[in-house]
Amino acid sequence: MLLFIQDDSTLTKEGRSSGSAINLRVAPLKAREGDPSLLFSSEAHGDPETPLLEAYLGDPIVIRGLVSAMNDVHTLHVDGHWFRLEPYSLTSSPINTVHIGISERYALVLPRAGGPQGMAGDYLYYNGRSFKFRKGSWGIIRVLDDDAGASLQKLPRSPGDSSTGGDRLSCRSSGQRVLGGRDRCTFAYVGRDQGQDVRSKSGQGGGAFWISIS
Repeated sequence: MLLFIQDDSTLTKEGRSSGSAINLRVAPLKAREGDPSLLFSSEAHGDPETPLLEAYLGDPIVIRGLVSAMNDVHTLHVDGHWFRLEPYSLTSSPINTVHIGISERYALVLPRAGGPQGMAGDYLYYNGRSFKFRKGSWGIIRVLDDDAGASLQKLPRSPGDSSTGGDRLSCRSSGQRVLGGRDRCTFAYVGRDQGQDVRSKSGQGGGAFWISIS
C-alpha cells in the first residue's frame, strides 16, 4: 500500500494550520462524535475515507510512506506491528514509527499481519504529529481470520508451510526472571536469503537482543 502524506490540504486547513491528508483523503476526528471509546469503531462510524488495507492473519504487509515537497516533518506510526528502518538488514532493530521528511520515502515491511501477538482485528496507522492526526491523517489495517468469509484473495504459500515464510521473530526463554515477575527471553531474527533460512545469533554479528515479555 502506498501512503502519500500531504500538507497544505484545503480539506482540513484551519487558521495557521497547514492541514494534512493521506492519499488526498482525510477522516477528521471531530466528525466522529459520540462515545469516545468508539472513536475509531467502524461499526459506530463506518470505515474512514482514508485507504483501508486488508490482509489475512500472518500475511506479510508492505507500506510505502512518501512525503513530497512539503515543509513539515512527519512520523508514520503503525499500531500493533513492527518493522525495520532498514528492511533488508537482519541487525536493524524493530520499530513501529518512522520519521519522514521532505521528498523522503520509506518501505515499512511488516513481517506478519496481526503482529507478534497474532491477533486479527483493526489496527491503526496514522501521522504521529497530534494535530495532523486530529485533522484526519489516519487509517485502518484490517487483519482477517482465515474463516472470515471475505472476498480478499489469499497470498500463495509454500506447500506444507503454515506461515508465509519471510522475516519473523523466534523466542528462546532464558529461564531468568525480571522485575514484575516477567520472563526474560532472547529474541532472534529469522529471515530469508535466496530461499534459505538466515538466523541471527548473539556474538556473531547478528541481531539477537534482550526483551521483557509478559
